[in-house]
Amino acid sequence: MNISLLHHLIDNTLTPEERKELMEYMRRHTTREEFFRLFDEVWVAEKDASIPRELQDRMYAHIIEQINPGADGQHSGPDRIQFYKHAVTGKIKKVIFSAAAACVAAALCILATHLFIRHSYQPATFAVTAELGQRASVTLPDGTLVWLNSGSCISYDSDYGHKIRYISLNGEASFDVAKDAEHPFIVEARGITTEALGTRFNISAYDTDNFLTTSLYKGSVRVNYSNASTILQPHQQVTIDLRNMKATVTSDDMELSEAPWRSDELTFNGQSLDEIAVILSRVYNTKIKIDDPSLGKECFAGTIHNTNIRNFIDILNLTTPIDYYFEGDTIHLRRR
Repeated sequence: MNISLLHHLIDNTLTPEERKELMEYMRRHTTREEFFRLFDEVWVAEKDASIPRELQDRMYAHIIEQINPGADGQHSGPDRIQFYKHAVTGKIKKVIFSAAAACVAAALCILATHLFIRHSYQPATFAVTAELGQRASVTLPDGTLVWLNSGSCISYDSDYGHKIRYISLNGEASFDVAKDAEHPFIVEARGITTEALGTRFNISAYDTDNFLTTSLYKGSVRVNYSNASTILQPHQQVTIDLRNMKATVTSDDMELSEAPWRSDELTFNGQSLDEIAVILSRVYNTKIKIDDPSLGKECFAGTIHNTNIRNFIDILNLTTPIDYYFEGDTIHLRRR
């Protein structure tokens, strides 16, 4: 028999002629050993590798039980279907018909199982979260290292690495990607994907920001957005304005080996105090309110060692007179 006929049966694409050929083949064979050998070939070829082995075994056992349950409900094994050659032809036909019916039932079970796998099975999802004011790190199944900044989360399915290595990100994370040329590493954040192979990079994509920034420290990445893409070289970063999907590529002369926040540093490149306040709220898990609207428009640039918020404000005071006071769990900023 052409093994592709079972594949077509599973996909429900048999022509009437092919179906007739398959049924005739089943009727001619008197052992389940042969059928199960064919079944195994098709199962291995058709199965989704992302399905846990334990679930595959349960489905396989269920199909066997449907074909020939023993007296105690257990399958009696792939023994020969006995054809007792009675003198009465009708009895022989009855046994042959029973064997063919079992094969047809088996084929239908294969089809039902395949449809269940394709349409009902959903891989489990794993998530790692860094709460506000905290950071987290995780080693993925392939050895990739991920560091999460405050208020960030990544998620990935249990089939991670079977075909591709796909990560969803909300917030900011740094990646040190394990080399695996056969399984692309892709990070999705805010509808934008960053694809990398054996590289180190950082993505900032908080849902409260209007921009997504990808910074590359080692290797290369392709950032796909809208209908365009940008390939970064080491020490370059691309900032994408999510409001109009325009991208700006800049170079970092400092040639950093990792994102500054991983070294407890806060770096600003001309952000307003309004924007900085949002970052500080995440980092210190506290509410910040700017009492003077004009103060919120003041812009700052530089790197500050992240120790505590009082130290941060004291450093800001070197360029702009700022006073602060606490009201419950809120820090108020105002001009001094």
